[in-house]
Amino acid sequence: MPTSLRAFRWSRSLIEGYACEPHACEPDAIRDAIRRYEYEDALARTFARPIAGLPITAELMAEVLPYSCSETIFTISLIALAEGDRAGALVDAAERNRFPEDELGATMRALALHAAWILDGATHRQRIATQAQRMATRWRGGNPAQHALTSLIEALVRETRSGAPVARSDRAISHDLVMLQWALTSPREDIEQGLLRAVNPDEPVPDHGLGLTPAVATAAPKPGRNEPCPCGSGKKYKKCHGADEDGRAMIRIPLSASDVRVMMFRDLAGLDLAVLSDDALGAAFERFLERPAWPLVVDVMDQLASRPAVSRALMDERRSMVIQTAVAARRYDIAQREHARLGSDHRLDPVARCAIALQARAVDALDQLWSAADVAVRDESFNRDLELAMILTHLIPALGLLVARGCQVDDEWAAEVLANRADEARAELGLPLGDRLRDVQAALRREKSHGAALEVAHTKAADLHAALERTPDRNRGLEQQILALEAQLQQRPAAATELAPPPDPVEVRSLRARIEDLQGMIRERNASLALLRRKLEEATSATTTTGRPPRGPSKRR
Repeated sequence: MPTSLRAFRWSRSLIEGYACEPHACEPDAIRDAIRRYEYEDALARTFARPIAGLPITAELMAEVLPYSCSETIFTISLIALAEGDRAGALVDAAERNRFPEDELGATMRALALHAAWILDGATHRQRIATQAQRMATRWRGGNPAQHALTSLIEALVRETRSGAPVARSDRAISHDLVMLQWALTSPREDIEQGLLRAVNPDEPVPDHGLGLTPAVATAAPKPGRNEPCPCGSGKKYKKCHGADEDGRAMIRIPLSASDVRVMMFRDLAGLDLAVLSDDALGAAFERFLERPAWPLVVDVMDQLASRPAVSRALMDERRSMVIQTAVAARRYDIAQREHARLGSDHRLDPVARCAIALQARAVDALDQLWSAADVAVRDESFNRDLELAMILTHLIPALGLLVARGCQVDDEWAAEVLANRADEARAELGLPLGDRLRDVQAALRREKSHGAALEVAHTKAADLHAALERTPDRNRGLEQQILALEAQLQQRPAAATELAPPPDPVEVRSLRARIEDLQGMIRERNASLALLRRKLEEATSATTTTGRPPRGPSKRR
């Protein structure tokens, strides 16, 4: 998460300017700014309302909150300055999944639920606990960079489970949560002062609040001209990044793409992208998009577009990656921005193109939906139907529910996420939670397990049939051996009376013993044959009960 506001494009003068205009901070003007994807402008207009003497209602707060993800201080200040049923509005926003689906959006969603718990946890405990469990399912097993988010979610799960807030001394509690607790329990003047200081670090430090707000909002101090440049080049600031102040060109930092890939993300985010080589800039793009850190993604895309050595085809490929990631994260402002700059000959993923058209209410939105559905049906190599269902549950909840019910998801975790999306769509439609999608997915999984059991039963039956076919041949061979031995035994006495003395008794006993052994083997074979027949009957019955019974003609009485 950024630790400075250098990328933020408004100031205190802009807020005060909106406060002086009669209609600039009205709810309709704020909504128009959101529809134009001018989220920072919408946030500035919202914060101008208290200066103009107008309230930030809980409903307006819930509308603007998902677009306040540039800095945590803005999200927290917006919640603290709102009036009305803030807890109910925050839980509604979380249930309807109004927040972006990236790490920063999930952090804002978790903070909103924490705020609802602090404000009125007794009333909304069950709803907050349900959302906390869903977030834990969605973000479990995250990478180490998401430790702050997972800690925030785990704290919420513990709170709702125990029924008591986590103490401030708890080491697992995050810095953002401490700041939220301060904002919800501090005087309004301190919150406004902390907000103004976030916009302008030259503002005085608030009287209360543990000094948390200035620590978040203050940018790094500018180095002296003779001090080492903070970029790490080893040169003095006046001969490196400070050179452009004297009208001289900035010097490229000799960082390779490998160096960028192993740098601490905090250090990478603080670099001036203009001084990176093309390869290092491409590696920085991959790091920023992987997180994703959207302000940095926007900056690195602008830098890449200005490099003559970067081909148009490569830029279009990177823009396509940004668009698909932004659509999955519900950052349609980023997706629309890059889509407008995409080459006309580039074939964007149909599902992403459909999402952009539907969200913008474009004229060809129905055609794009038609194309995405056609690809989802024809292309079975990817989970296109799942992607389409995820998007539609947010943009067209009713249609998304119908598509989601037809998806067959093999992964249990993905099925749970899809079921949670279905519940969010039902909340958006005003329907009770508990869609039958869960029952449909459970039935599909049972059907798949039955299919596997049916295949095992068929294989076992085939083996038993083969064993039964081999058994009669073996029995006939044993019977022939017995008949031959008996004939040999009967011929010995006659030959003995005519030609020779009586046969050796030992040899006779040996032959009789062998005959008895062969007869015993025949009895064992017969018993084995009977056992095989019983097993075959059991396998046949198992196949009949596991598979679906054949459909016969219906009879009417």
